Amino acid sequence: MPVEYNVLLNAGSVAPLTSSVGHHQCILLENLAPFTQYEIRIQACQNGSCGVSSRTFIKTSEAAPTDLPSPVLKALGSACIEVKWMPPKKPNGVILNYFLHRRPAGIEDESLLFVWAEGALEFTDASDTLMPFTLYEYQVRAHNSRGSVESLWSSARTLEAPPQYLPAPWAQATSAHSVLLNWTEPESPNGIISQYHVVYQERPDDPTFNVSTVHAFTMTGTSHQAHLFGLEPFTTYHIGIVATNQAGEVSSPWTVVQTLESSPSGLSNFTVEQQENGRALLLQWSEPVRTNGVIKTYNIFSEGILEYAGLNRQFLFRRLVPFSLYTLTLEACTKAGCAHSAPQPLWTDEAPPHSQLAPMVQSVGSTSIELSWSEPLHPHGKIIRYDVIRRCFEGKAWGNQTIQADEKIVFTEYDTERNTFMYNDTGLQPWTQCEYKIHTWNSAGHTCSSWHVVRTAQAPPEGLSPPEVAYVSTSPPKLLVSWIPPEQSNGIIQSYKLQRDGVLYPYSFDAVTFNYTDKELLPFSTYTYALIACSAGGCSTSKPTSVTTPEAAPAGVSPPALWTLSATQINVSWSPPSVQNGKITKYLLKLDGKEYLAGQNLSLLVSDLQPYTQYNFSLEACTNGGCTESAPRSAWTLEAPPQNMDPPKLQVTGSESIEITWKPPRNPNGQIRSYELRRDGTIVYTGLETRYHDFILTPGVEYGYTVTANNSQGGVLSPLVKDRTSPSAPSGVEPPRLKAKGPQEILVNWDAPVRTNGDIVNYTLFIRELFEKETKIIHINTSHTSFDTQSLLVDQLKPFHR
Repeated sequence: MPVEYNVLLNAGSVAPLTSSVGHHQCILLENLAPFTQYEIRIQACQNGSCGVSSRTFIKTSEAAPTDLPSPVLKALGSACIEVKWMPPKKPNGVILNYFLHRRPAGIEDESLLFVWAEGALEFTDASDTLMPFTLYEYQVRAHNSRGSVESLWSSARTLEAPPQYLPAPWAQATSAHSVLLNWTEPESPNGIISQYHVVYQERPDDPTFNVSTVHAFTMTGTSHQAHLFGLEPFTTYHIGIVATNQAGEVSSPWTVVQTLESSPSGLSNFTVEQQENGRALLLQWSEPVRTNGVIKTYNIFSEGILEYAGLNRQFLFRRLVPFSLYTLTLEACTKAGCAHSAPQPLWTDEAPPHSQLAPMVQSVGSTSIELSWSEPLHPHGKIIRYDVIRRCFEGKAWGNQTIQADEKIVFTEYDTERNTFMYNDTGLQPWTQCEYKIHTWNSAGHTCSSWHVVRTAQAPPEGLSPPEVAYVSTSPPKLLVSWIPPEQSNGIIQSYKLQRDGVLYPYSFDAVTFNYTDKELLPFSTYTYALIACSAGGCSTSKPTSVTTPEAAPAGVSPPALWTLSATQINVSWSPPSVQNGKITKYLLKLDGKEYLAGQNLSLLVSDLQPYTQYNFSLEACTNGGCTESAPRSAWTLEAPPQNMDPPKLQVTGSESIEITWKPPRNPNGQIRSYELRRDGTIVYTGLETRYHDFILTPGVEYGYTVTANNSQGGVLSPLVKDRTSPSAPSGVEPPRLKAKGPQEILVNWDAPVRTNGDIVNYTLFIRELFEKETKIIHINTSHTSFDTQSLLVDQLKPFHR
């Protein structure tokens, strides 16, 4: 019988390979793995029995590596990146070198950074070409003796560094008190600019003055413009910008700007010198405390008439009437405006009394003022009486206007023989400004002192109205508490205070604040507010105002409690919110996009669920003020028998083997615990694998397979699938039977093979003379007349030959 050969690769291993050779004694093995050692054995089979040769080892040649992972990058600094990489998953030989390339992100131009020959697979890139806060890409190429493979590009961004090269800002004075400032981003931000600091200080022209305090304020990193207010007029300022990122900051050069001019301020009264026996006054004055520009002219007005204009700060006021009162006003002007001094009364010399001093204040109460005065410095005769003259200003302390009352003689002293005199003025209003002067008489005339300004002492405010309360928002509750000043402040309001529910707030409000937004409130609660106004004379409290906050969404909604009852039902229960903020109107149970209205119940049975499925539940509680949803909570339904098991797929892999693969059920309804594979009703495999290679089958035979998937609740059977093994060479062929029919003819008969191993498609008849090498071959296929009869009459033979 002829010998059939098989080549066995790695026999007995996890993945053995078998190549059928037939009667040949050589074969070319292909599709092997590069640079891999194989064990080779030769199997020879005859008459149904086989033998195996001893093993021989051989190793395939190298090939180019494949499947190189991308490098792993880590930024260590603003100019340092650590690069690490792994070998190719399939080196296919000995890796000789790794080539590390780098390029800026978005740019195709790459550069060779490092060539690895040995050591750890890592490299720290700290070259001078790295820029801070810049995105770079890296690629590794692995080389062996047969070729190379490239990884994909990986990217990393260097860390931030302090910004650099911030130009000086551009400044423009917009008024006497403001400057408009613009700036640009640093030429090298080296990161994300988080904020800008605007710093400025006043630099006086006189170097003997000390440099003023540096002021600063902060702008966001996206701002490039600022408007500075509150500056002094006609003043030089040095302004700079400081840009900051996470790594540091950079300062710009100073920009010098001068504010625009304004009208002068701090103009003082005249210094007066009597001349020419009361017929002239020499007036002198000093510069304003702040000129706020270049003084263009000084003007002097007497009773509204211009008497002098010029730049000299001295003027001889002539042609005056002796012992007369002149009220002079000084005006100083720049190109931006003028400022006036307070009107200044001046007396010339006279024979009648002269130089009556203003009264002195001895004591001040909230409704009384005690005055004292003495005789004039120059009585110029016998004083016959003194008149105490008073005028008070009426008006509210918070208003901008006051009304000056008429002058009134409140007391006349006829006993003039003394040197000092006293008078106590009573019945006054608290915190009222009054002016007093003394009118002195003699037989030749009279004189008046200047006014003495005095204000009565402060007292507790009166006429304080309850505060008004209005809603700012309902969620969260915010109340705007506002108030108005008292009808009579009786002094300077120093502060306002609020009481809420009888408890005083720990802070107070200044006199120009008339509202407060109360934020720390609870919904659906009643609050009572009262206002306290305080001056130096004491405090007074208003009547209270009550208000109830509206309902709001509840707070403290806990996730629901879940109990799994079956594969399709979950019982859900919950507790009311810890802070209801009103009356609960309804509960909504939310389940993976669906909503179930539970009304005001505290539990709900959810049905029609899928087996062995995780569901996320959340509870929404609602009041008239809104709704609040709890955090989600999940639960799994119980398992059920699996469903919808697809038929397995069959792959005929030879004449004696079929590979069966299958997928899990489309509805596992639980955790699959095992698969059962049946061949023609007989279990051939049990386990969790989804493939099985069935060997030792009969060639050319049809087999049927089914798969059963099981979980804890049952199993499901797939449809039956059939396939036929590949045919192989028949075996058990008996020699033909020969019968001579004549001198040149022989009838040849034969039987079918004992094992056809498939459908017979051809018979081959070999004819040769004994001891001759030449053989005649006759092929008998299915179309030949002798195929079915299994007999053939061979003619044209030599007579009496074998």
